[in-house]
Amino acid sequence: MFGFALIVVGVLVTVVLPQITELLASLNQPLPFYTRAIIEMARFMKSYWWAVAAALLAVAILIRAVLRTQAGRASVDRMKLRLPVVGRTVRLLAISRFTRTLSTLLAGGLPIVRALDTAKHVANNVVLGAAIDAARDSVTEGQSLAQPLRASGEFPPIVVHMVEVGERSGELESMLEKIAQTYEDQVETSVTRLTALLEPLLILLMVGSSCSSSPRRSCRCSRSRVRSESEGGPRMSAPLASNQPRFPIVSRSEPKASGDRVTARQRTFEAESPVSRVASRRRAATFIRPASP
Repeated sequence: MFGFALIVVGVLVTVVLPQITELLASLNQPLPFYTRAIIEMARFMKSYWWAVAAALLAVAILIRAVLRTQAGRASVDRMKLRLPVVGRTVRLLAISRFTRTLSTLLAGGLPIVRALDTAKHVANNVVLGAAIDAARDSVTEGQSLAQPLRASGEFPPIVVHMVEVGERSGELESMLEKIAQTYEDQVETSVTRLTALLEPLLILLMVGSSCSSSPRRSCRCSRSRVRSESEGGPRMSAPLASNQPRFPIVSRSEPKASGDRVTARQRTFEAESPVSRVASRRRAATFIRPASP
């Protein structure tokens, strides 16, 4: 599955992304930092794909060699459980697999010692497997199953409490089934939320922010427009409204009386668009002065 994901990412970076790069370059607009970084990474991978493939192969061989050792596997599994966001989901998934398998084996009549030994491999985690081994040894000695799980600190308190209640009531299989169902629902919810967060994260990485992070600096588009205007380039103006004339209607002779001046300004004000009326009202206030008593 991981290899297939690498193949898909390689095809996207080497085939799809260069076509998008050509489209972005044809816009003649400054690109954000994240977009430029991804474009440069795609160019590097397309030019030196053999070096990238060799590095990935070496890393895969190294990881496989580390996972074959007991200490390396324990370190990797412990790191998985301590990851900031994914660690909780990994722990819940392993516990749900363990409790589901243990409930099924106990309901089928398998002894609890053999059931614990089998369910440990289903959890697929060395850290949790060590806690399950301690629980198996405790059960073999005739003690409780919940006490070693609580002492390990790897299982949530609600799991330990429900296992303890199931032991006392004789309904351990049903309690384990409820734990598995609850944690499977939580895993599904967590995966759905993480998947929903990937979309805006990818958009942020691809598009980035078109404005600088400093509040004293304006947008890149504004800086490029000011630079073009200072160099004598064309200056873009706002489009005229449909009911706004290209030239304001003003009388040929400027009236001298204040009343005639107000009338001329009113005619100009009525011919303008609603957007320009606010500016005309402010300019009219500078021409009109209150009459002397």
